[in-house]
Amino acid sequence: MPAHVRDALSARAAEIEAALEARGHTRESASPAQKAVAALDTRAPKEKVDQRELTAAWRGQGDALGFTQDVRRALVAGAEARAAGLPVPTPRERRHAAD
Repeated sequence: MPAHVRDALSARAAEIEAALEARGHTRESASPAQKAVAALDTRAPKEKVDQRELTAAWRGQGDALGFTQDVRRALVAGAEARAAGLPVPTPRERRHAAD
């Protein structure tokens, strides 16, 4: 997954990092215990969420960031090929094959 997509969809990580920063720490400087406290302090109570709506929202966000269904399928196909021990073309090779 591209870093810009991961970062955009990682609201929880951003909350934890903000809590650490408010305490004068970063993810790198905080101890495991400090990270755990920040994670627990920022955790909202669980809400019942319709999984179809949530999935549709995530896909919409990904699409808006250029992480389209075609890109997602290519990542899955690459992972399946690697798991099967097959060669996986690089993005550059895929672009040249499409030309």
